[in-house]
Amino acid sequence: MNLHTFIKKSKDYISCFVKYGAAVIVAPFAKNKEKYKDLWLIAERGIDARDNAYYLFKYITANHPEINIAYAITKDSADRERVEKLGRIINHSSFEHYISLVLSKVKISTHISTNNLFFIYYD
Repeated sequence: MNLHTFIKKSKDYISCFVKYGAAVIVAPFAKNKEKYKDLWLIAERGIDARDNAYYLFKYITANHPEINIAYAITKDSADRERVEKLGRIINHSSFEHYISLVLSKVKISTHISTNNLFFIYYD
């Protein structure tokens, strides 16, 4: 890894932890909002919806409307419109995404790895 890439990735990781830390502070004030109660947060890499997470989201929204579920996906994803038609979405890496990570009852992702810490996608 060259120095430029290292610096960019370091900034991304620091930004992630600062946002997450802020979300931890704000979360107690947001926890009683209906959109966060018993929330199931589901995602893939954040940039797409083509794997098992998408099909699970599709199944749950169709068959279990009592479950408060949201799908985290980027604003510019080619798959975003398809997911929006199924149910609630959260902009991936937004502050709402971080608050949802803190407050969600269930977190589901098909892509948990060192490059996807807390569902945050790093290029």
